[in-house]
Amino acid sequence: MKTKMASVFAILMIALMAVGFAYAHWSKIVTIDGTVTTGTFHLTPSFHVELPEWNTKDPYGPIATATSKIEGNTLFVTLTNVYPCLTVTGYIDLINDGTIPAGLHNVIVTLPTGWHYGCVDGEYLIYDAVNDWVATATYTVRGNLMQIDPGVTEYIDFTLHFEELLKMTQTYTFSIVFEFWNWNEVQ
Repeated sequence: MKTKMASVFAILMIALMAVGFAYAHWSKIVTIDGTVTTGTFHLTPSFHVELPEWNTKDPYGPIATATSKIEGNTLFVTLTNVYPCLTVTGYIDLINDGTIPAGLHNVIVTLPTGWHYGCVDGEYLIYDAVNDWVATATYTVRGNLMQIDPGVTEYIDFTLHFEELLKMTQTYTFSIVFEFWNWNEVQ
């Protein structure tokens, strides 16, 4: 009988412990609301050109002009009434008007149909469809294109000289696409 009593007592104690544990288990749900705000990643290129002063006073022919248009990160440039020995200079500025530092990863230049270029001693020699050398392009960078901080403008100076074999009074359009990445991803 003592064994039965001890067994019943042990079973009751286990049952009480289970009920006590279930009764003592409290719960509370905590909800945390938060807002994450990211920065803006935006750069704007612009184009500034200078034509020779005598170009505006040429009594013998049409006056060359340069116009540009920006769509997204693409800069379209049109040169009208271009003639041999014309030298166009200027600069492209890259304005970081976002809030995140950016780096220039790649530049893609599309020349007029049939034109192509090759780099020789730091100069880009531009050829037409029949491989006549029609222009020479050079550029220098002012600043750091690998990290353009918010509110900062970096510059690319350029010179484009049209050679003797260029056809007179032509209109040429080319485009430049700027591909930007986060500054820490640009090598």
